[in-house]
Amino acid sequence: MHRTLAIPEVVSLVFEEVASRPPGIPSPADRPYGAVGLARLARTCRAFSDPALNLLWKSQYTIIPLLRCFPPHLWEITGSGAPDDPKIFRPQSSIMHSDCARVLSYSSRIREITLGHDLTGLPKDLPLPVLEVLNVLGVGCLLPNVQHLGWSPNDPTVFPYITLFLGSALSSVHLTVLPTLPHLSLLSHLAAKFPTLRKVSISEPSSTVVNATIVLAVSSLVLAMTNAKEVRVPYLHAEAYLHLASLTSLEILEVHALWGVSSPKLGAHPHPCFQSLRDLNLRSFTIEGATGLVTMLSNPPLKSLYLIVNASPSASTMQAFFATLADHASHSHLTHLDVHIGESLDPVSYSGTLLVLPPLLTFQNLRYVSLELPFGMAIDDSWCSSLASPHLEELVLEPRGSPPSSVRLAALVAFARDCPVLRELSLPVDATDTAALTLPLQPRVRQTNLRRVRFPDSPIRSAPPVARFLSSLFPCIDRFNAFAPEENGSLLWDQVAELLPVLTDVRAEVEVYWTSRAEALNSPSRSPHILRHYVGCQGFSK
Repeated sequence: MHRTLAIPEVVSLVFEEVASRPPGIPSPADRPYGAVGLARLARTCRAFSDPALNLLWKSQYTIIPLLRCFPPHLWEITGSGAPDDPKIFRPQSSIMHSDCARVLSYSSRIREITLGHDLTGLPKDLPLPVLEVLNVLGVGCLLPNVQHLGWSPNDPTVFPYITLFLGSALSSVHLTVLPTLPHLSLLSHLAAKFPTLRKVSISEPSSTVVNATIVLAVSSLVLAMTNAKEVRVPYLHAEAYLHLASLTSLEILEVHALWGVSSPKLGAHPHPCFQSLRDLNLRSFTIEGATGLVTMLSNPPLKSLYLIVNASPSASTMQAFFATLADHASHSHLTHLDVHIGESLDPVSYSGTLLVLPPLLTFQNLRYVSLELPFGMAIDDSWCSSLASPHLEELVLEPRGSPPSSVRLAALVAFARDCPVLRELSLPVDATDTAALTLPLQPRVRQTNLRRVRFPDSPIRSAPPVARFLSSLFPCIDRFNAFAPEENGSLLWDQVAELLPVLTDVRAEVEVYWTSRAEALNSPSRSPHILRHYVGCQGFSK
């Protein structure tokens, strides 16, 4: 809205002009001249008003705008509103039901609200005196049409007032749960009170000590959900996990651990499990436990798998996991694979190539692959050629330990040739063989989408040929990082990083020159003297 429309006098002039009658035109008593224009203007304003207000109020991160809808004499307001000086509302006169009419007319437009805490842990923009007044006033739910509630204040004194923000249309919640009786009691009965609930995300402060009571409350919530679409919880009982496995509506699941389950086998499954699952996020599992849970998959349209395992497994258990994944996940749907295993170096060095990684080649449409494994990957040129596909956008292989990589730098031609949308590449390479880098490529292979390159634990002997090869193959690299097992090799990689932007600029200038030269030769009318010079040099006459 233009600033002038905030001036009442200007708005009055606009309406008077619309309603005015030009000289010489009679105005019938039953239909003044400007009535049609005024009616159209009113309908236009109304047509814009409601959609604009709905969008304006749809998502909120504070209740301060609602408090401003009360009559101004009700509050004493202090604070500038800066992060270190928040506004504080204190009631200074009695609030009547009639004072809530304007508030409720706007609060009914809110569909999403997220209420949190400041850096000190105190509730952010949730003044306790105001909540007490609203609760005593008996307005019921302050947000009758809210569909998503995010609640993460760390102060348990404000939690009893969460009912002010729980509407009958609630379908999604994100709650930070404190180990207090009110919190756990609400969790246990939340799904029963709100049958429309389909998305649940439960988190806990890092200082919380998990116990059976918390796990029971979270599991009770999950067991009561019969139409769950998205569930993100820290812990579950095995019974709750099996309940989720039976739901055909579940698409997203994140769980950190199964409480009280020592064996990964959860029993027989007479019916298909996780038929609609698209995203699976498992954290703090053992590799055996993750393998047992993946076994329950009934070839769902799984697109994304994220796995974190703290303990370093053996080669055989890693082989079992990837083989099980290949047997139970859709080969055509999986596009994102993110696996982080082990926090420390495995004292036993073994290869992850022949036994562990080949099952990944069965997934035809992988786009994002990130593997951080506790062993060396003896991957070779042929393995890279097999993994390179037109869909691949990110490939991150972060092995730890030995044996060293057998991927020659020249093998990166496969990624340039077969991965046109590849944006990030990280894997160990062997850059010591520079003879193969000088061979001309016919036709020339060049990939211009790759931006980020990382070569961890990669030996190198000479920087210039490596830099020339990389700048020719991937001319648009803007973030480069590499290091070698020995200090001298790391210094050579630093030289490569310095040479890459220089070579890229030189190649760009050369291409601009030859492009302009070709255009000039093909356009006699634009540069006839260049064409005559070219013809003369070739020994031709006109």
